[in-house]
Amino acid sequence: MTKLQKEHNLLETVVQDFERYVREVKIVLKGLKEKGSVPADKQAYCFVGRYSHAQNIDNRLLFLENIGLQVKKDLFTIDHLKSLWSILVKKAATDVEKNAFLKWVMKSKTTASGKKNPILSDTLLRNFFNNVLCDPSQMENFKIVTPEIFQCFEKCFEIINEREDNIEVNKNGISVVRFQSLVGYEVLWEMLLNCPNEAVLKNIKTLLANIHLKIASSAAEDKFQIWQSFIQRWVESFQIASQQPEGELMVHVISLLNLFVDLLDGRKYINRDGPATEKVDILVVDKKGKERFERGY
Repeated sequence: MTKLQKEHNLLETVVQDFERYVREVKIVLKGLKEKGSVPADKQAYCFVGRYSHAQNIDNRLLFLENIGLQVKKDLFTIDHLKSLWSILVKKAATDVEKNAFLKWVMKSKTTASGKKNPILSDTLLRNFFNNVLCDPSQMENFKIVTPEIFQCFEKCFEIINEREDNIEVNKNGISVVRFQSLVGYEVLWEMLLNCPNEAVLKNIKTLLANIHLKIASSAAEDKFQIWQSFIQRWVESFQIASQQPEGELMVHVISLLNLFVDLLDGRKYINRDGPATEKVDILVVDKKGKERFERGY
């Protein structure tokens, strides 16, 4: 396979074929729309050739996996992933290829010992996360983030940060071990300010609250610093939202604080060895300094 790849550029050929195929699907879809006969089940529909749309996508992804990821891991590069991201996500003809690609990126294979490993190497997954999912230009300033894209982001966030010992992952979710080293943390705040999708914003707020409140016992002494970091970033977001003529962003910024306060007050996610009660004051002052909201816990 390595020889075939070297002689015939199989990976580049398949990526180019993906682009050709999606372009042909768009042409067929346009004709179907003009006739008012767009299929309800696009997965099963045969847009090109005699195989279903889902089969066409899945078979090509499986080929890339077998050629580029199994034979020699450095054959498949971040440039290939960027091209596929552009073809199958940003310029997708349907949600079928978009969701298939996102699931493929997160795909794992079980080893002989029963351990599940992502099909993408550590380096490739980290590059995809940093150079695609965390890149404002690739994500169109995070305005194209759908629930499926965010699910991919969150999964990569967990895998990468667990590998680097920044978080612990268990059946109850994540626990933060090294807050300052979290990969992708800053991007979550950018998503909060720029993503228009309501379902995604709900998930972003939940993850942000959990990051600051689900603190591993080994990092319990850092919890006040982590809380302080949350308040600082929240105030910055509050100030940005206050400059927006529409009130939608402010609603989400305030609801994030409400979520944080509710979870903090409930003491659901804090591992501590100290006293059963402790006081935390939250103070928000507007840019003119005339109004403030203060609450003690």
